[in-house]
Amino acid sequence: MVEGGHQTCRSGFTKECLGVNAKSGPISQATLFHGCVNRPISHMQLGHAAGMIKGTIVSGSYRAITDNIEVSVEPYYLDDESKPEDQEFIWAYLVEIHNGGDKPVQLKSRYWMITDALGRLEEVRGEGVVGEQPVIEPGETYEYSSYCPLATDSGIMAGSYEMERPDGTTFQVEVPAFSLDLPDTIRSLN
Repeated sequence: MVEGGHQTCRSGFTKECLGVNAKSGPISQATLFHGCVNRPISHMQLGHAAGMIKGTIVSGSYRAITDNIEVSVEPYYLDDESKPEDQEFIWAYLVEIHNGGDKPVQLKSRYWMITDALGRLEEVRGEGVVGEQPVIEPGETYEYSSYCPLATDSGIMAGSYEMERPDGTTFQVEVPAFSLDLPDTIRSLN
């Protein structure tokens, strides 16, 4: 089990802690967060919108709704960042979280289950997303992008966000399971 999203991979990146917040607009460099090595990763070219992610869309958007909070995820295979000959496959994913309720919510923490093609499971837990704990007002959408490196050519991610209501109560919001498969391969959620 990985606590706080601090797992360092062979490539030197830290799993599930690179990202860009859409509310702050486009930036020229993304930076590792959550106490990771603080070095720029400009070559990842992650942006604040799907059109700015340099990669190949591997499937359509996945979505789930929990208590009027809709989470949509769109994964992208990053051809230029991946090194298949070294068993390094990199996916970016764009997440949109829409508050369809009538009260604001704050994203307090994240939990990811990442399973590779060999069935190896990694769990990642940590505060917020991409270094933030955003408050999402009714009718608003919060968007961010992040990435996931795998040692196999496919995998599956799923998880949840812990949200807090104005009265201090918390609830879990499902992040839909989504496939990380190479383009032009048969996709399946096992």
